[in-house]
Amino acid sequence: MMSLTKNATLLHQIGQDLAWAIKSPSLVKTAQNFISDSYCGSQYAAIEKSINDSTCLAQHSMLFDRFFSHTRPRVGDYFERLVLLWLQLNPDYHDIQQHIRIYDNKRSIGELDFLFNDRVSDRSYHWEVAIKYYLLYQPADGEAQLVGPNANDSFHKKHLKLVDKQLPLSATALAQAHFDSRVFIAPICAKALLKGYLFYPSGLTDKSAERGSLFDHVSGKHQKGWWTSVKDLAIPKQTNSSYWLLMKKPYWLSVNQAATEQLLNYEEIQQFVLTHFAQHNYPLLLAEVMHNMGEWQELSRGFVVNANWPNKDNFAKETY
Repeated sequence: MMSLTKNATLLHQIGQDLAWAIKSPSLVKTAQNFISDSYCGSQYAAIEKSINDSTCLAQHSMLFDRFFSHTRPRVGDYFERLVLLWLQLNPDYHDIQQHIRIYDNKRSIGELDFLFNDRVSDRSYHWEVAIKYYLLYQPADGEAQLVGPNANDSFHKKHLKLVDKQLPLSATALAQAHFDSRVFIAPICAKALLKGYLFYPSGLTDKSAERGSLFDHVSGKHQKGWWTSVKDLAIPKQTNSSYWLLMKKPYWLSVNQAATEQLLNYEEIQQFVLTHFAQHNYPLLLAEVMHNMGEWQELSRGFVVNANWPNKDNFAKETY
């Protein structure tokens, strides 16, 4: 098992990704049951000093030691650990519990991501958290969709699941029977945190799609990227001196500085992509970067998908 305690580079990456997890804009519009950007901003201000303190992060390294020993770490699991670290670093939060499974007799009916108390508001909170990446896809004979890179997920499905199923769970009698009423006080305030990116077809300049009903619940401040099919391979280029980096799981939040020895120029990244899809069907996430102030700064990011995407039968199921 790898220990993070003495791994300064990895601790820096965790701090960088935690900052992104808190400060990046929400994917959804501000609503009563979603955590707002302004709230996240105040949270970052409250724990910024701890995030930038490698000694402090090292004290919480057990959250990640076992995770990084996995052969295929998932981005969603990494994001959940970052949120747990966020909650632990805030001195106002206490009695933090995670993954509270709710049963009806012996049948599982769902799970709460986080349950905790806040000293400032003197309330109990239930949080559902997720990081998602969706591609704007416009079929020739149908309506536009926001589809996940593995095509089994969509923004619409996730939003409905959060609002109709996951958030209401903590208010049910079955869920409350699992809580210690001396610790968590009803009514519990349920909130969702949904971060991530939306990716637009490479070269798209007409943003009229964002005014359609598909974007009714999408924040106007959402993070944006591009996507292209390998059959078109339209990888955009911000500068003539750019380099490209393959973003590997779980480092899909911010550029992994430790991986920049694998940088490729424009011709090399195109050849890399072609070679990949000659053997595999799963999508690639690329970051365009340039060197600035001693670190590699991200200029853009995007997915390259196989020629038959989003046909679900044309690639192995990938988990995110």
